[in-house]
Amino acid sequence: MNITKITISHFKNVLFIYSLLLGIGFHANLMAQSSPRLEIEKQDPSCSGNGQIKALLQNVDNAGNLVYSLFQLPSENLIASNQNGIFEGLGEGLYKISANYTIDDNPQETSIEETLSSVFNPLSFTVISNTLCENELGNIEVVVNEGAPASFELLGPSERNPQESPVFEDLLAGAYTIIVTDECGDRLSRSFEIQKATFFIDENFQQFENTLKSCNEINVGHLVKSVGANISYPLQVTYLVHTPDGTTEEINIEISTGDPSENIFYNTLPFFYDEAYTYDLKITDNCGQISTLEGNSINRKLTISNDLLWGAGSCGKRRLSIKPSNFTAPFTINFTEFPDGFDPEIFNTQYPGPFTEENIFFGSTEMPIPTGNYAFTLEDACGHSASISKELLDKLSGPGATVYKGCGPD
Repeated sequence: MNITKITISHFKNVLFIYSLLLGIGFHANLMAQSSPRLEIEKQDPSCSGNGQIKALLQNVDNAGNLVYSLFQLPSENLIASNQNGIFEGLGEGLYKISANYTIDDNPQETSIEETLSSVFNPLSFTVISNTLCENELGNIEVVVNEGAPASFELLGPSERNPQESPVFEDLLAGAYTIIVTDECGDRLSRSFEIQKATFFIDENFQQFENTLKSCNEINVGHLVKSVGANISYPLQVTYLVHTPDGTTEEINIEISTGDPSENIFYNTLPFFYDEAYTYDLKITDNCGQISTLEGNSINRKLTISNDLLWGAGSCGKRRLSIKPSNFTAPFTINFTEFPDGFDPEIFNTQYPGPFTEENIFFGSTEMPIPTGNYAFTLEDACGHSASISKELLDKLSGPGATVYKGCGPD
């Protein structure tokens, strides 16, 4: 029984202490809630000087002579005082807000610190415009990437007063200045030019692929360029081929898309081996503009590059490089002369062919070709042949110096 009494007594003590602590905590919380304090509502500045702080004194009844004051920290310079606790036109920074008042004629003060952070987002925009065809008007669209725009203005041949819409329509070609003003009154401008679509065929560019598609076809490349504006696709391309027998053949293709400023394009034309003939080229863009290039010549046959040495391995250790042009694959190679120490079947195990590549090698770094006279004939799938004979040396002689090909800075 004594043990039971002790246990009950101990439980009562614990319960008493717990109730006491709970009461103290409740009293402290109640005191904190009922103590004079400043309730703050703020607006961070999104523009220069449009921040705001609203202060309201809480938990004070019958406060007399209430005055709110705003100080800039850390200097504590007084910015403003009033009786409503509303302070406007503030920039970013640290502020102290004080409330001075009396209770039963006793002066009181309650203060708090508050920080205003800038949320300003500077303007950033890009401009989108269409390319003009003849006798058309263009338009410009301003795409805002950042910031809060309030108006859009256009200066130039077709001026527009400030407007809310970022789209300007029915514009003449020419140079413009786009001005965007944000809600803070800050302005950002950018120059832009609306140009008419103009293009031309580069008369200095004509390329042929080394490999023919067939015995009677050849691939020819040309370059079309734009001036200032983008190429207006699709392009309609017309070839008028004047054949050696005096007849003409018309070929039409369409280039639907491509690079906006220049486009290298290839097309297959009739091929007349080792005969001279011409073709005219006409390109019409999507605006109806036309560029022509007349009298383009073709006079080609199977040839072999005269540059037979290929710079591989150490200085002077060369490979034989056979590079045909205007050939129809596959082709064969037949050596009619070569120096001692050279066996074409050993230096290229695929000899004599057939070959399809545009560069055929004989030799390697470990097995360089010997110097001497080389002669061979190449015959393609169409029965066309070409021959070459050349003496290959280890070194090239020049006045006052001997330079090994492939050695040195060049």
